[in-house]
Amino acid sequence: MSILFCNIGWSEKYDGDPLDKPKGGGSHNETGIGHEIYNFKPFKGECFGYVQTKGSKKTKGTIHIEKLTNNAKINKNQEQIDNVLVVWVATKPNKGGRYIIGWYKNATVYRKHQSIPNEVMQDQDRKKEFNSFFIRSHDFYLLPIKDRTYPISKGTFGQNNVWYGNENINKKVEEYIKNNYKYKEVPEIENLDTDKIYCTEREAIFKARIGQSEFRDKLIKKYKKCCLCGIENKELLIASHLKPWRKSNDKEKLDINNGLLLCPTHDKLIDKGLITFSENGDIIISELLTDNDKKSVNVNKTTKIKVNDKNRDYINYHRENIFRQPER
Repeated sequence: MSILFCNIGWSEKYDGDPLDKPKGGGSHNETGIGHEIYNFKPFKGECFGYVQTKGSKKTKGTIHIEKLTNNAKINKNQEQIDNVLVVWVATKPNKGGRYIIGWYKNATVYRKHQSIPNEVMQDQDRKKEFNSFFIRSHDFYLLPIKDRTYPISKGTFGQNNVWYGNENINKKVEEYIKNNYKYKEVPEIENLDTDKIYCTEREAIFKARIGQSEFRDKLIKKYKKCCLCGIENKELLIASHLKPWRKSNDKEKLDINNGLLLCPTHDKLIDKGLITFSENGDIIISELLTDNDKKSVNVNKTTKIKVNDKNRDYINYHRENIFRQPER
């Protein structure tokens, strides 16, 4: 796997809060607020990451993506590379020491800085100076401060904020992410079979567990079949969330009004934001799906679900925050 290490300022949430201004990570953070302040604030399930690279203020530097692969086809003329593990590191204030603070998996890394899409700028209330990113991903995780314990030597980066790794460190970091991050969320789900779960598997495992719970039983009683295609075999039905569990509070995670009973295919479409619903329950299909895709996954514009006052807020949340359309 290609790994890119990025050194940024230290922050708790990286969600745009100016009171949580990144500390360290570059000279700009000493007098201003670095672009990385938004690195873990998602828009429709996607984060846009920034790291300060060497270069003029106009160019904002370059990431040498050809160093991220042994593929001879990748050259200095290529503008982006996909499926990169981006490891974000930062130096802990006062105490010092540089640690992994989070990561993007399956990320797209661009050679040159990109402009933040206008809809993201508006949604996140970004100021004009926070208009650039180098990396984007739908698969991300930010470690709580207390879990930021994996050290990365300052010497590995030299004077740069971007480092392309080496075989020895890459392997150790992959193993750390794979094996050593403990599953500590959704405390209401008891007796997990394992205490070590990959961060990218959390939602899948949560669904598997919650699928055996009272939540799923109530959805089966309520809907009896897939809300979209009518499949009735209980072994194929999934308790799907409209507002993702990672964004829900304890009550919302187990509120059946936040759930739909779906077959695996339609669960995935909801999960990936490729379909959603109007306030009246009419299906809205993303233009990211081709006509052939629509036929293959059995969705069409005549599909409708029942909406009431209790689940309307969840449907609105999904439509406004999870549903995806092509960038214009």
